[in-house]
Amino acid sequence: MNDVGFQRDADSFINWAWVGYRQTSPQGPFRNWNLNTNAWIARNYDGDRGSLGGNVNSSLMLKNFWRAYAGVGRDSPAYSGQMLRGGPLFL
Repeated sequence: MNDVGFQRDADSFINWAWVGYRQTSPQGPFRNWNLNTNAWIARNYDGDRGSLGGNVNSSLMLKNFWRAYAGVGRDSPAYSGQMLRGGPLFL
């Protein structure tokens, strides 16, 4: 039994960025709204790219308390070192 936890991968790291704006005071027909974007890239310690992607998300609340959410994202094809359990990279 592993009482401490479970580590799926020890040969990767992820760099990511998040930028967002949130309007909390009422403006026009909106009670509040926000918009944010994210981007990431994952690599292993050999420098092989594992993942590259990003997304844009938005939400709003109307003055009558109705809400709406929308988002779009893209993640490129990625190489995996875990798929073949330590073998060659798998796309």
